Amino acid sequence: MHDASVSRNVNCVFLVHLIAAACITLAGCGGTAMLRDPQPLESSRAPAAAKDDRILASIDTVIHRDGAGAWTRDAEWDEYHIRIRALSDEAVEIREIVIFDALDHRIEARTDRGELVAGTREIERRYQQSGQWVSARGGNGGAVAAAGVAGVAAIVASAAPPTIAGTAMLYVAAPVAVLAGLHFTGAAVERMLINAEINRQIKRRQTTLPVTVPSGAEASLDLFFPITPLSRRTQVVYADRHGEHRLDIGTGAALLEPPPPPTLVTRRDPDFPDLAHRHGVTRGYVTAHLTLDRKGRVQNVDVIQSVPPRVFDAEAHWTFKEWTYTEGHPGRTVEAKLEFNR
Repeated sequence: MHDASVSRNVNCVFLVHLIAAACITLAGCGGTAMLRDPQPLESSRAPAAAKDDRILASIDTVIHRDGAGAWTRDAEWDEYHIRIRALSDEAVEIREIVIFDALDHRIEARTDRGELVAGTREIERRYQQSGQWVSARGGNGGAVAAAGVAGVAAIVASAAPPTIAGTAMLYVAAPVAVLAGLHFTGAAVERMLINAEINRQIKRRQTTLPVTVPSGAEASLDLFFPITPLSRRTQVVYADRHGEHRLDIGTGAALLEPPPPPTLVTRRDPDFPDLAHRHGVTRGYVTAHLTLDRKGRVQNVDVIQSVPPRVFDAEAHWTFKEWTYTEGHPGRTVEAKLEFNR
């Protein structure tokens, strides 16, 4: 009898661990995903450039997480588009391009999704330890939730008497473990396929160095780096017949330039409310802060001024919700005014 009780408790502990492992793994199955419709890449002047007697190097664009040009959702890397022009009468060989973070730590380009993710987390830890914490990624609510589920299971198992825990948890945990295992298998396979496709895309897009640039010619390079907030400089390492050289591009201020303000694309004029007409009000206005999503659609309307008070608020709210602005980063806000005239 004692042996049977011990066996049940051992099975219970095994199943609790299985549930915990499945929940934690499922929580980590979210992440980067391919976009069906990649974000358009905005063309603008190069945000940073530098030159010497031999080359002109410019950073044409940097594709940030969920920004313009993004082809994945929630990417854990930055994609640099760099252009090199040979200025002298001889060819140059571009051997390496690295960036330096806010702590002047050297960061190399990487060609593997897993290495990029690990690099991003390493940079976050380094920033956090230095007191210059800048979050580059989203929160970790899934892992917290999974830990909570595992914790509850462990508490139930430890709080109940041994034989009760061994029997009750066995019957309760067994079907849960089976379901968790089934969900885990499907989600894990799907995540593996997505990650493999993302890895293929990174390797396809990434420029393999070294690259030779003939005299007077240009080369466009596409390089992937871990997310590096407040990047200080980008360094181009190149060589010609005189030896190896280094050219630094100052990126600290250039890459932090604010994006252009949103501009109105489509709008609808409001209807004049019957309430205002019944009260003899013939004109007024509403000023509000509008919160936009990535597509420029109005997600939230916060009225900051209404004349006369509250008369036109409801109509203004519905009217603003039908306006659209230029695309950009989610969470942007604009101030808008809507006038009413009878």
